[in-house]
Order: sequence, then C-alpha cells, then structure tokens
Amino acid sequence: MRLVEWAGKKCTSFLLLLLERMEESHLKSIGLSIDALEKDLKRSVREEQRHWHENDAKLRAVQQKVATYEEFRSMVEGCELRPLQLKEVKEATKRYAGWSPLLAPVPSSVKIPQPGDLASLGDFQIVRKLSPCLLNKLPESGG
Repeated sequence: MRLVEWAGKKCTSFLLLLLERMEESHLKSIGLSIDALEKDLKRSVREEQRHWHENDAKLRAVQQKVATYEEFRSMVEGCELRPLQLKEVKEATKRYAGWSPLLAPVPSSVKIPQPGDLASLGDFQIVRKLSPCLLNKLPESGG
C-alpha cells in the first residue's frame, strides 16, 4: 500500500493501487466498469470530506461552548455552507408580480383622483383608477 493525498489527509488507497495495476480490459472481463469505480471513488471522497467538515464543526462548537443542542446542531448542519455571491442574492430578491396586476407592488406615491377628474369616465375606468387607492386603504381599515 502507498500513502495518497486525499481530501487534504494522508491515507492508504487500495482502490487506486488496484486500478494502477490492472488493465482496463481485465477490469471489463471481471465485470467492473472504470466509470462506475471512478464515480464510487468520487462519492467516497465527498463523503469523507463531509465527515471531516462535520468533525471540525463539532470541535468548533465544543470550543465555543454553545449554550444549547440546537445551536450545536445548526453549526454541524451548516458546516459546508458557503456565503452567497452577489448574483445569487440579486436572483433571490427578484419578485415575480404574477399574471394579475393587483399582485404587483403599488407605488408609494399613488395620486388620489379628485371627483372632478372622474366625471367624464365610465364605471369601469373609475374602478380601474381607484383600485390602487382602495388597495392601499384595505390594510389600514382592517379588512
């Protein structure tokens, strides 16, 4: 066996040694696929990295003397989280108005129509002009 650098740690790797010594045709003859072995090795490396990240988070939590188990657990669960990039924050804060114009945010400076302005309009147009004003008043009146 030889020592191999794996996830920042020195370890023995029987699988890598085995793959170096065997020919691809020999592996196929015994029913092993290089792609499947490589996929399994990558999965194992990810699991090993996750294990070490969790272990480091546990040690940090103990050193910080967290007050509750919930804090400890949240530190361990978030051990592999990374900070959001600006692009991801912008995408997350975009709001979709939907198909209805009533779902769109109402501007804070809505001009309230005066009675003289509405005299020449039809019923439908009056309701359309007043709907943003009425929507602003609904939460204040409690209903």
